[in-house]
Amino acid sequence: MIGFLLRRALWFAFTLWAVATLAFFLMRAAPGGPFTAERSVPPSVELALRARYHLDWPMWKQYLSYIGPLELGSRGAFTGDGTQTFGGVLAGDFGPSFKYRDFSVNDVLAQSLPVSLGLGLTALFFAIVIGVSAGVLCALYPRGKIDFGVRLLATAGVAIPNFVLASMLILLFVFLLPLLPVAGWGTLQHSILPAAALGAPVAAYIARLVRAGLFDALAQDYVRTAIAKGMPTHIVVLRHALRAGILPVVSYLGPATAAILTGSLVIEKIFFIPGTGQHFVNSALNRDYTLAMGVTILYTGLVFFLNTVVDVIYTLLDPRIPLEEA
Repeated sequence: MIGFLLRRALWFAFTLWAVATLAFFLMRAAPGGPFTAERSVPPSVELALRARYHLDWPMWKQYLSYIGPLELGSRGAFTGDGTQTFGGVLAGDFGPSFKYRDFSVNDVLAQSLPVSLGLGLTALFFAIVIGVSAGVLCALYPRGKIDFGVRLLATAGVAIPNFVLASMLILLFVFLLPLLPVAGWGTLQHSILPAAALGAPVAAYIARLVRAGLFDALAQDYVRTAIAKGMPTHIVVLRHALRAGILPVVSYLGPATAAILTGSLVIEKIFFIPGTGQHFVNSALNRDYTLAMGVTILYTGLVFFLNTVVDVIYTLLDPRIPLEEA
């Protein structure tokens, strides 16, 4: 276990460095800049803005300063010549935001990340409950109308993108049946439509995985023996087959969480949710280098951490599988 976690920690550090480096140079290679959308200002003012954020430095010096600062200074402090220094990524400081100039990237993420996590957890809960329930129904009533209906809905859920589904849900539950709000955040009603749009494709995958896993588990000797002894089918499925049949779902939870996190970028924009995803879209449009990179690095770390947790849980559910192979 310790060796596995140490190797994962090394890969985690290397992955974050690679993502930060790639994102740094790709952001600055894109046309435009953080001040090109500003109102026309005198050249002296533009030069002062670029100097304030060290954008007048050579590229290699900007990179080293972003990873670990060349100048020592307090976090977000201004030096005597008007420039701004920060602790660097190695110190957990993503620097000042170019768009929200009264806030650092850390401040923006601290305000928006709980919203995105709340939406993601709600969508993931929705996906697991609906997907597992649908897969169990297919196992209880194989090759019947319920099985056919669930497979049809699962295929549609996989095929329809979440932003298309979000538009359909808005038309249905906001305009045709005005039951839910179209935008905003703060109440349970605000989270229903975005969570459903975000979790529906994941629920479709989970339903298919549970269905296939349960059918395979029901063919095992110990399950067939329990059925032959006269144990009710629903008891066999829920008590004996479900634990083995749900293992593929556990493996899928890592990529599913990544899909929910990245998918929330569009969903938050559609429903005007003040989460990290909406800030990421705005930062890309505004060329807010530090904010876009901060969100990218944060999401990379979350996905890597969650995949590691899933591997550990998979081994705990099935001890026959070594942790190194999970």
